[in-house]
Amino acid sequence: MPLQLLFLLKHRMAFAVFLTRGRSPSVFEKNYAEGPLHFLVLTLALIDFFALMENFLRNLEHLGINEETAKVFWEVTFFYDYFAYLKSVPMLLCVAVLYIGFIARRNAPLQVGYLESAPK
Repeated sequence: MPLQLLFLLKHRMAFAVFLTRGRSPSVFEKNYAEGPLHFLVLTLALIDFFALMENFLRNLEHLGINEETAKVFWEVTFFYDYFAYLKSVPMLLCVAVLYIGFIARRNAPLQVGYLESAPK
């Protein structure tokens, strides 16, 4: 899932042009919410990766390691126990950052004619 989010973030302008059929030039504008959003999606990907590595570590006997050696790692369950909690915080922050970006884009002044209409 986070890898799909990274793909969508990377190609968001192409998707926006496709969805708007090229009629809205505002899809090319960037705001300050994109940096934190990339960081949060990378955090989600790292949490998934660490959970996968912990799963491999706990199941070493299925990968050909001696069972007596693998028994030591059976009690490593941090990501197994707290996976939902670890994922919920960055997901909530992603939704908040997306909402903040939406509000910032909606309330931003139009750049065309902005300097001409400024008081002198």
